[in-house]
Formats: sequence, structure tokens, C-alpha cells
Amino acid sequence: MQRFFDMNHRDQPSFSLITDHNKIINYGRNSPDSSHYRQHPIAFGVMSDGTAMIDRFDSRLRASSGSREFSIHNMNAERSANSVSLYTPQFVRERTGTNEYGVEVVVRGADRDAVQNFGFGEVIEGTVETVGSYGQPGNSRIPSTGFVLSGHGDGADHLRHLSPGDSVRIEASIDSKWRDAELMLGSGPQLVRNGQVDVSMDLNSWRAQQVTERAAVGVSRDGQEVFMVTTRNMNMLQLAEHMKNLGAHSALNFDGGGSLHSWVDKTIIYVL
Repeated sequence: MQRFFDMNHRDQPSFSLITDHNKIINYGRNSPDSSHYRQHPIAFGVMSDGTAMIDRFDSRLRASSGSREFSIHNMNAERSANSVSLYTPQFVRERTGTNEYGVEVVVRGADRDAVQNFGFGEVIEGTVETVGSYGQPGNSRIPSTGFVLSGHGDGADHLRHLSPGDSVRIEASIDSKWRDAELMLGSGPQLVRNGQVDVSMDLNSWRAQQVTERAAVGVSRDGQEVFMVTTRNMNMLQLAEHMKNLGAHSALNFDGGGSLHSWVDKTIIYVL
């Protein structure tokens, strides 16, 4: 097992989609452009038949209330500009941790098990208790049988239309090829695709050219073999070529440096 953490928020693996039998452990987000590692949503997964896969995914979070519907951009992570974030009881803190520059809606009355185990293909629904105003203190407490919607900028505009007593429905979906995944770990960039070096980031960026600690996972054509690789002195292109030479039909970069740990049976066996 390996981790890719935002070192400014060490309790949040911000860029990594992580699922366990469709339950969303971490929703993650994409990088802003191709100079970063994760412009595209790509994951390593283990399917219900035991085979492994590396491929792109299309995940969606949607909120609806009456005839209104809008996108949710992140879940249980720091609120970003012009977005709506969803906070459930699975968040690492009891409160959202937001400032006054947004609007927050507290929703109660949802099924406790549903909000605790919210995942792809699932729906949670509750009733609006309070709707805050821009400039009021944020940092709402997350109810144990509900959730909080927190919006900034354009995202806040969607939430202003809600009123106490309104019913709100949240739905999470992912494309069909991933629906029977027992495990998903998002990362990037992709290194090998269809047996050929195909790096999904700008190889001229300093992040790609840096010779440093690297880690990657590769999968054979039939999905029966998985290659877990760590190295101390490679740039991104060299890592991609290395994974191809090992026989990977597809391969995905994981993080290097202090945020990568490998462990087996709850014992750390390697720190890169």
C-alpha cells in the first residue's frame, strides 16, 4: 500500500481517489495542468475477479433539491475557489475547517449507515437545517446523521437557493468499468499504455525532469501480474521506460519522497 499526501495538509491525501468496494475513502482532485502529475483522472484498481487494471475513470458527485441540480467538486477535503465541497462524518475533523468567505448548508436526517459508507452507486438524502450567509463564520459542525455542503464563489450561488426544510439528495457515480472494483488508488501520470511509453504529463516540466526517488505500479496485459517498483535516481521518462522493460502493459506513477510508505499486514516495510 502506498500514499500520496498533500504535505501542507498531512491528514488529507488530497489528489488520490481511494475506494474500498465502491466506498469513497478519499475523493481526490485533478492537478491544474500538464506540468503537474495528475491532470487526468487515472487509477490502479483490483477488480472483483482478482485481476488488476490501470485506466482512466469518470467520477461524479451531484446534488439535487427539487428541480435544481448542481455539481459537487470535492468531498471531505479543503474547500477550493468557485466550488462546492461535501463534508460527511467520515471527514478527519468534526468541523469543516472553512472560513467566512462562503456559504454553508447543514443537512440532517440522513441514514447513519448511508453517510458513514457513502460510495459510488449510492445516494444520501436529508433535510436542510440551516443555510449560512456569506461573511458569517464557517467551520460548521458535521452532523453524525447528515452532511454539510460548503460553497465558495460560483459554488456559493447554488447553495443560496436552498432553504431550511428543503430535501437535498447527493449521488455519487463512476463509469461502468470501475463499478466492480474492490480497490481503487488514483495517481499519475500514466507511464505506459497499451505496452508503449505514454506519459500523461509534460515531460519538459521540472517535475518530470527531476532525477529523484520514484515509485510506480504496473499491470500485465491480462491483469494477472502487478509490478510494484521503487527507485532512487530516475526522471519520469526513465521510469516509464523501466516499467515497459519490466513487461508492464500499463503503468502508473506513484509518489516518491517522504510521503510514500509501503506496508504489509499493518507493518511498514519501506519508506522512500
